[in-house]
Amino acid sequence: MIHLASLEAGARMSSKCLSRAIGSPEPFLTKVMQSLVASHLAVSRRGKAGGFELAKDPATITMLDVVEAVEGPLILADCTQSDPANVDLCPRLSRCGAHSVWVEAQAGLRRTLSEAHLDELAENTRFHQRPISIMDLSRQEKNQHA
Repeated sequence: MIHLASLEAGARMSSKCLSRAIGSPEPFLTKVMQSLVASHLAVSRRGKAGGFELAKDPATITMLDVVEAVEGPLILADCTQSDPANVDLCPRLSRCGAHSVWVEAQAGLRRTLSEAHLDELAENTRFHQRPISIMDLSRQEKNQHA
């Protein structure tokens, strides 16, 4: 998603090109992207000019959105997911010395991920390294076959 956010607005990348650009196996990337499409964070277009693109402005997508789209709700420990009075979540809840640590850790992780927006992460990526474009990948592929 960060790589897609680092491209020009409306740009698409095929799963093959995107997997090469980020160094991820294409079958794994495709499954992840299916989750992101189902969560309305990405769009998939078929055909010769098809590929994946962001469904929204990258400034409105957080890393928490991405993580929860792929993994489901972010829950570090069962006891942190809802009503702390629900002892069915953990029979040791009332005497657990670590409960407050789990609650604080989950809140901190959620806060950090919700403050990390794709536009800012893409800008950090551009600062450190130019994203690989479809044209770059085509040139690399031609050079490998030459």
